[in-house]
Amino acid sequence: MKAKPGWYLLAISVGAIALSAAAAADDAVTNDAKMWDEAEAKFKEYCKSIDPDLHYAIVRSERLEKLLPGFRVYVPIADVHLIGKSDLFLVDRQGKVSDLGEAVWTGDNPSKSFQVKKIAAFLKLRRIKVANADDAIEVAKLFEELVQAPGYVSFLRDNTNHFTVFDKRFIERSYGPRSDYQYSATPRDGGWRVKVDYVGPPAMIQAPPKYEIDLDERQRFSDLRQYTEFPYS
Repeated sequence: MKAKPGWYLLAISVGAIALSAAAAADDAVTNDAKMWDEAEAKFKEYCKSIDPDLHYAIVRSERLEKLLPGFRVYVPIADVHLIGKSDLFLVDRQGKVSDLGEAVWTGDNPSKSFQVKKIAAFLKLRRIKVANADDAIEVAKLFEELVQAPGYVSFLRDNTNHFTVFDKRFIERSYGPRSDYQYSATPRDGGWRVKVDYVGPPAMIQAPPKYEIDLDERQRFSDLRQYTEFPYS
């Protein structure tokens, strides 16, 4: 039985559309990769103004890609940690570098209140919506990932023979599975409180942090503070 010309032309049209869509998707991926290559080249030039011998690593995670989709996280790789030196940079697709300084909590011990002001200021500009408890927990975890990124890269470098030997068991023993910690969030005037509880096997650990998140009038992230009541629990 011969196919009708109308159906034949329709099949050709559908095939052409599919091929065109696939080609467009490939072009988008290629253009995105090219844009990031150019952005990284600009970051390298920026680094030369700080330290011509500076090397760095890119830190990635599902959470970073979800909440900061237009940015990449760069962390310098150094033999020793230099106090007061920038160790966290975020770069956008246009190659604009956001120097977030030294990713450490600073504050005042008597009040047990600590901040990383440059990270908070950067996230405020992202206008991240915090509509419920799950959103508050995700923002707290995002903040943690950014603060911990330099230390995690340094840990991996020191314990993998400069990124040549990876033993997942050692890494998990040192950092512990994230299932050992449970996050919960409760609303407060002007924002949220996020509490982290250790629920793993008995162990002497540093007291899990508590966070207060401030929101603006549109329920978007504005600031975050960390509170730790006791040194150990």
